[in-house]
Amino acid sequence: MVLSSLLFPLWSYFIVLPLYPEGLNFHIYANKFGGNIDSINTLNHYTGLAPIDPKLFLELKIIPVILMIFGLFAIIVAVLGNRILALAWFVLFALFGVIALIDFYIWLYRYGHNVDPKAPLAIEPQTLL
Repeated sequence: MVLSSLLFPLWSYFIVLPLYPEGLNFHIYANKFGGNIDSINTLNHYTGLAPIDPKLFLELKIIPVILMIFGLFAIIVAVLGNRILALAWFVLFALFGVIALIDFYIWLYRYGHNVDPKAPLAIEPQTLL
C-alpha cells in the first residue's frame, strides 16, 4: 500500500492547450509532485494562480508516515487475526480517506479562489461551492 502510493499517483490530470498541443501532466504522489510543473507554473503566473511548490505542502511529509502506520497496523491485524482490530483498521483508514479528501478540496478551493487580480490574464475564481 505504502510502496504503491509512492510509485503511482494518487491523483493526476492531463490538459491540452493551444500553447501546449502535446498536453501537460500533473501528478500528486503521497510524497511528491510530478509532471510538467514548470510549464504549469508558467501558466499559473499568467493567470494569477500561485505557483505549485512542493515545499509548501506539509501533506507530502505526513501522508507517507500515516500510510506506513496503516501498513504496519494491517500487518499486525493480519498476524493476530482479530476481527475487532480489523474493523478498527477499516474505520480509521476510511476516516483518513475522508479527511484527506476534505483537505484536498479545501486546498483546491483556496488555490482556485486566491487569484491575483493584477495577473496578465483575468480569470474567474475556480471550483464549486
